[in-house]
Amino acid sequence: MAQGGAARRRQRTRRKDRWAEDAVFADVDRDGSLDVIVGAEAGKRAVVLFAPKGSQNLLDASLWQRMDLGAGVMRVMRVAFKNVAGDRTSWPEIVVGGKSGGQGATIGYYRLTDPSSPRAATSWTYTPIRDVGWVMQMLIRDIADDGDNDIVYTDREGSGSGLRWLESSGGDAPTWTVHEISPKEPHHKWFDIAKWNGGNSIAIADCRSRTTPPLNVYTLWLNNGDWMSWESHPIDSQANVGECHHIAFSDVDNAGPKDLGITHSHAGGGKSGVIWLHNAGTEADPQWQRGEISGKTTAAGIKFDNLIWHDIDKDGDLDLVTSEQLVGGIGLGVIWYENPLEP
Repeated sequence: MAQGGAARRRQRTRRKDRWAEDAVFADVDRDGSLDVIVGAEAGKRAVVLFAPKGSQNLLDASLWQRMDLGAGVMRVMRVAFKNVAGDRTSWPEIVVGGKSGGQGATIGYYRLTDPSSPRAATSWTYTPIRDVGWVMQMLIRDIADDGDNDIVYTDREGSGSGLRWLESSGGDAPTWTVHEISPKEPHHKWFDIAKWNGGNSIAIADCRSRTTPPLNVYTLWLNNGDWMSWESHPIDSQANVGECHHIAFSDVDNAGPKDLGITHSHAGGGKSGVIWLHNAGTEADPQWQRGEISGKTTAAGIKFDNLIWHDIDKDGDLDLVTSEQLVGGIGLGVIWYENPLEP
């Protein structure tokens, strides 16, 4: 019995060591095939899985080639493949956002310094940008509209916690200036960015949550064309929902003004896991009305994570794609909710 218990513990440890928190498709080696970049939290690394040539080979795991970056150094929570050092025609960087876990963490990027060997880890050099506590989300956008990609992120905990954007100076070795969008405060989760008021300004929808003491705050941040100054517009608090996780813009009803979808954890038992907020007003004066998506029973889902709007069935409206993990058991997995707008 003792040996069996030890084996089970080793198996659990091995599984934990491969935890993937984020993944994106990108042609990292520029061979025409889409590879996969993975952020491994417990594995403490970024992993690139290089795809084999030929669609007939994609289902053969033995033909994929793996490259580990920063093995054992940092819990990697978010990954992206974007030009953040150099012009937009240069080879993109692998951008990562970490989680401290007592060891320290940064936002930074791996840059390819030997283009002749993009599948060799030694060909990629890491440049840290800023210390972080726990990056919950990281999006790369040209916030200042100056031609340089900036980095917007939420830091969930630590001395720099809050909603932030790192402004790039541009060039091959950019300097980065941190700008506070929110005040310094913990518990920020995921967010989304959209053009607002006819494209003259940028809006960020952001949420903060925790269980004890209860906290569930949705906020719309507007810059009105002034990149350094952000206005806070509270979004109506919602009753009988879990803890907000991800919030994302979409024109759910094809009516014009952007609506919001929101996923939650700690749902079920009378609390909704996935809802949407219909903007019955305008972008200048949003009026939010709630719509239910997932339901409120435990069987309908407890812990939902990322939220993607996509027309899955190609019927002309945007459906909602998410994932659900039942804490302590097997959850719903990757699921989608069909938008009933179009027949």
